[in-house]
Amino acid sequence: MRTIVDPAHIRAVLSKFIERRFNTLEFANEFKASFPEDWETLVSKYGQGGNGNGNFYSPYTYLAQRLKTAATFEKWVDAPAGWGNPVIAQWRN
Repeated sequence: MRTIVDPAHIRAVLSKFIERRFNTLEFANEFKASFPEDWETLVSKYGQGGNGNGNFYSPYTYLAQRLKTAATFEKWVDAPAGWGNPVIAQWRN
């Protein structure tokens, strides 16, 4: 099965979060900066995402699902302004 994003790209971004907690948005922002072509592929498939976007599934959801198997979920924390929910997942590598 072909994945939309190369799992090595997920691991490469995770390697930037060694020894520190991060949330899904922080991971996504680093992913966008590191792999802009992959991010554009996700946006063209799922839409931009974010508060008021109207899409249940977004590039952020896609990346969060990858994090479920690549990182350790810690807890839900208050989300930053503009996030589509009042809470956001906090992870550790």
